[in-house]
Amino acid sequence: MLNFLKQLFTQYKAPQEVSDIIHKQNRFHLKFVFGFSTIFGMITIFISLLINNTGLVSTERILYYFYYIVVGVIGLALTFTKSGKYTPSVALYLFFGTIYTYYFFARPIYIALLYYLGFMFVLIILFEYNPFILAYSVIGYHIFLILLLCFIPDCPVHIPANTWVNIVLVNACIIYLTFWKRHALLKKIAVEKNIQQEKEKSEELLLNILPKKVMEQLRDTGKSNPEYFDNTTVLFAEIVNFEELNTKLNTEDLVNKINEIYEAFDSIIAKNHSVRIKTTGAVYMAVCGLPEPDPNHAENIVFCAKQIISFIEKYNQESKEKISIRIGLNSGKVIAGIIGIKKYIYDIFGDTVNTASRMETLSQAMKVNVSENTYALVKDKFNFVKQNAIQVKGKGQMQTYYLDD
Repeated sequence: MLNFLKQLFTQYKAPQEVSDIIHKQNRFHLKFVFGFSTIFGMITIFISLLINNTGLVSTERILYYFYYIVVGVIGLALTFTKSGKYTPSVALYLFFGTIYTYYFFARPIYIALLYYLGFMFVLIILFEYNPFILAYSVIGYHIFLILLLCFIPDCPVHIPANTWVNIVLVNACIIYLTFWKRHALLKKIAVEKNIQQEKEKSEELLLNILPKKVMEQLRDTGKSNPEYFDNTTVLFAEIVNFEELNTKLNTEDLVNKINEIYEAFDSIIAKNHSVRIKTTGAVYMAVCGLPEPDPNHAENIVFCAKQIISFIEKYNQESKEKISIRIGLNSGKVIAGIIGIKKYIYDIFGDTVNTASRMETLSQAMKVNVSENTYALVKDKFNFVKQNAIQVKGKGQMQTYYLDD
């Protein structure tokens, strides 16, 4: 029996965060209930006063409808103030119990029971109360009603035995429906929570592929238009001895090693407000200055390059297989956008990208080769070694600089 009760409480007990959501929703609905009570009482009294001029409406009836106004005002005050979670609900039960008691003694029992059924079903439809609270309230109220009947001398209300049986059956039905509603609600919330978690996972995966701004555009509009960015700096880094590693290591070890290195690069890139664009085998590509403009784009990328070189040097001290890397940088205009329809790839294009690739190709192992465009932006912040002008395919003579440690 104890195990059954424990399972029952566990099944219908919501976590704290879910419980807070349910109470917030219930309080919202209670505002409408108490608001309706207030308006209903006012309108009915107004109409009753008009009719009362003919002497057809009693003072008792006007007081009865005035009670609705009192209930509504007190209830609204409880819902708008910082009262306890269950305070407005308990107040509603008490007010309803008072009205039901009035009908119980003033009207035939079947009419009182009809009003009771109607109100309780409204509670079940509108609210998602803790079913145990409702069950305790129902049982407690009927015990109170029985005691009240026992202590009233010469009570005019005669209730046949079969009527009490019907009341018990009705209450059992109401309590069952309340538990069922609660179970369905918690199941719905659990499903919605799982959907939200999966959605967050999907967005997190997309953020590993696309910039946040682009992902939000795709999510909100289903498309992302290409954009021009006037001030960016592009980084190309290539593992020079990739083929050598490929012959020494099996496929799994090679992939794990490259993944470990690129994860470190990703961390460095993110820390310096830059964006990883893509990796192609031994080549790693990143940019700063998009999708959000950054006036320090060149400085940030130079910091990335320095930290990447430092990471590789430290990595080689601890690893059996040594890594050799070269880096090229260039600054200028680029076009950025989504490539593909089913498999999204965020890429950048333009002469700036091509020149950055040339800078990497012309660089030396463990060196950072910088174009004149990038040099002009950061020459006062870093030390450089000027190189002899070289012939670059498709570009002619170009002046380049090595970043000096």
